[in-house]
Amino acid sequence: MAHFLPLPFVFTQSNLQAFLNCPYQFYLRYVLHFQWPAAQARDMLQFEADCLAGARFHQLVHQLFLGVSLPKLSQMAKNDPDSRVSVWFDTFITAFPLMLPGELFPEHTIGVTLGKHEL
Repeated sequence: MAHFLPLPFVFTQSNLQAFLNCPYQFYLRYVLHFQWPAAQARDMLQFEADCLAGARFHQLVHQLFLGVSLPKLSQMAKNDPDSRVSVWFDTFITAFPLMLPGELFPEHTIGVTLGKHEL
């Protein structure tokens, strides 16, 4: 049987989503290793600012699950240079139950081997 994926190939959320979006693009990117130009945005500076603000928001949520105190993180969000980070963090705190039952593993990697590939 022919193997089209390079071995060892690790499936990630990102490359699985790429396959769902467009199997041919997945093939070009992950099998043939073609480099794609960056997505064009009308305002690259705004696009970069959006990405950085999103990364800072995700870092705050990650720190929350690591046990950093909520008041300290809320203050950090309020002091962020992009006011959207504070809004996003407040919305997350309001919408997400902080006291989930059981133990949380924010830095734990979960994987499984399927055939010769890791998921």
